[in-house]
Amino acid sequence: MIGALAEWKGQEVFLRAARELATRASDVRFVVVGGEIYATRGHGDFAPRLRRLAHELGLEGVLAFTGRRDDVPEILRALDVVVHASLEPEPFGRVIAEAMACQRPIVWARGGGADEIVGDTGLTALGVAGGVPSRLAAGIEHVLADPERARRWAGEGRRRVSERFDVRRHVARVQDLYARLTAGRA
Repeated sequence: MIGALAEWKGQEVFLRAARELATRASDVRFVVVGGEIYATRGHGDFAPRLRRLAHELGLEGVLAFTGRRDDVPEILRALDVVVHASLEPEPFGRVIAEAMACQRPIVWARGGGADEIVGDTGLTALGVAGGVPSRLAAGIEHVLADPERARRWAGEGRRRVSERFDVRRHVARVQDLYARLTAGRA
């Protein structure tokens, strides 16, 4: 799981799902990539809470916390499954788009911008209800059980993100909009 450490991002749900999977498969490993970015009241103690929860769940040896990293594309390409577990609808879900661009299968919490990013690709089969560890675990198991199908779905995701979220196309659309808005004002 990659993203800012924040309660609404669902890292606790991910850890509970990891516990379920670890009890059924001894060869699975998990990683939480990211750090806390907020220094406001109510924030700043989440990372230690996550580490305590991981210890309580007995995830030592199968789970790593990396902290903030600058090599996210390389990390994404190294993962068999990318997990997005937000408890609230994600406004956009950049990690989802990045995972799709790296052609990785993603198990994602349905809602908000996440649904729009994934669209009608095969990856929709991996969308789960947010906040339910057992559903998240089942989605991850679905990917691990059929890696070839997951690769095909990830290929569809890559095509979609390339078509819909290409930066050159975005810049061209913004430039076109400005040109239409300013036409005739000179």
